[in-house]
Amino acid sequence: MNKLMIYFVMGLMMFTLVSATDDDYMGKQFMDIPIIETCGDVGAACDATYTCNITVTDPNQDVIVLNRLMTRNDTIYNFTLVDTDVLGVYKIKTFCGNGTFSGESIDGKLTITTTGSTDNTLVINLFLIIGALILLILGIVIKSYPIGFLSGVLFLIAGVYMTIYGFGNFADMYTRAIGITIISLGGLFIISAGWEWLKELDY
Repeated sequence: MNKLMIYFVMGLMMFTLVSATDDDYMGKQFMDIPIIETCGDVGAACDATYTCNITVTDPNQDVIVLNRLMTRNDTIYNFTLVDTDVLGVYKIKTFCGNGTFSGESIDGKLTITTTGSTDNTLVINLFLIIGALILLILGIVIKSYPIGFLSGVLFLIAGVYMTIYGFGNFADMYTRAIGITIISLGGLFIISAGWEWLKELDY
């Protein structure tokens, strides 16, 4: 049983999560998001005669920005999006030209979440909680206080992680409340199992 605990802990320590995203931009709900594009024509940077316009469609397919002129800064064109109250993926389309020649048309997307991040914290949360539940059930079945103590530690870690990073792409007062509840639950298991463990060692 001690080997099982060692393997389990080693598995937790070696667990890593790699999340990748092909989003061009990502941002936090209700925050202003700077959108920066470059203009190129036949492999060269666009000169000062070129202008770039931007159109943005929100996740509800409503056009919230229509052919707005972007601000030029040398070869860089930028625009600040302020309508970010809807969660989800925004479609971005920019078009550059100088009236005579077209530069390029660029399609992109912006993902808005409550955290401003697309990190898959949901998997980490579930991993910690399920691991804690497995240890708790195992500790009850075989009547092992050390395993019950370890399950409390995992519950505590899961609660702290959820309080800080949220659940999935959501981090608000509800996820914090759930996180605090899990922390309390973990603390209860740590105290109760630890107390019984100490009494067991005394005998």
